[in-house]
Amino acid sequence: MPGEEPHAESTFSALATPLIDEALARVAAIHADASPESLHQLRVALRRLRSLWWAYRPMLDKEENARQRALYRYLADAAGRERDWDIFLELLAGDEDSPRDVPPCLREAREQALAASRETLINADIRNVLHSALASTSKELNAAPERHALQKFAAKRVRAAERSLRKTLRGASHAKRFDHEALRDVRKAGKKVRYLREFFGPMLDDDGHGHTLAHLEKLQQCSANSTT
Repeated sequence: MPGEEPHAESTFSALATPLIDEALARVAAIHADASPESLHQLRVALRRLRSLWWAYRPMLDKEENARQRALYRYLADAAGRERDWDIFLELLAGDEDSPRDVPPCLREAREQALAASRETLINADIRNVLHSALASTSKELNAAPERHALQKFAAKRVRAAERSLRKTLRGASHAKRFDHEALRDVRKAGKKVRYLREFFGPMLDDDGHGHTLAHLEKLQQCSANSTT
């Protein structure tokens, strides 16, 4: 009916389709040239997909949703191997004031990681994987007997992501020493918040969200050089 509020279930496909198109465009770029940047962009696209499936988790079969998100994580990790090596090598090399030699064997390992990433992703049949996930998830949502107002659903899931971020922030702030993994977890939780706000932005009331995002932006700037 005209003017009827959209439902979260019927909106899923419209949200997921452009993300899948973006991921497949990145896959095509890797087939042509598996540069570090093209791999990184695919990693970002897959993380965004994983965040969307997380947002819809309460409406989906738990086991199937966990399987889909684990698959996106596996593919994103494959795409990120080279970038993780680059950060590691950069830390080993030190800065301009105190440079250090990096063993050639480590640089060779980085090249091997790049080659392995390209092989894994090219052989993964990502096109069929993503289209199958979209079809099965859309079918499940459209067959659900209950309908959820999109605005209420979006606000609830963003709040859940923000609670997770605040919990992760508290854990990182209580660390007794520099904790690389804790900072990495903070950035991952923060990215999830940002992605969900990008998905659902037009439906959200900004009250209560601005402070969290401002704090997140400052923290991400501080940890950008030490995490992926």
